[in-house]
Amino acid sequence: RVHAGFMAYRDWSVANPAEFNLCFGEPLPGYAAPEGGSTTEAFQAVFAPLLSALATAHAAGLVVSPELPDDLAPLGIVAEVMLPDSPPGLVTLAFETWSRVHGITALEVNDHLSYLGFDTRPLAEFQVRRMVDHLMGRADTIAP
Repeated sequence: RVHAGFMAYRDWSVANPAEFNLCFGEPLPGYAAPEGGSTTEAFQAVFAPLLSALATAHAAGLVVSPELPDDLAPLGIVAEVMLPDSPPGLVTLAFETWSRVHGITALEVNDHLSYLGFDTRPLAEFQVRRMVDHLMGRADTIAP
């Protein structure tokens, strides 16, 4: 589920660069999203499938939640809201996976990988597959 979800996110983003950059690009000067408004709801809706998949994988013993370091204690509040029945450290895995997928997606969307001279979807898919395998403790089964 995590792999399919991230690839769907990547594919939509590459196919819709203007919308991607509207969501994740520079905000309008002086704009601040209202707390609890539609922006917050949309953000939570986007992350809900990832968080659900991680929580399900953790409950099944497929993913190990790291301890939440003291300096990241504020993330515990996020975890209580978005992952109420899971250990707080699981939210750090959500940020880790999101950062990796969003990073390569942003590079693709904004043509920062065009110098490679080929379709970079296989590269993105390889990165997502490695990340999922790493999450599930299978990092040693994939060639570098």
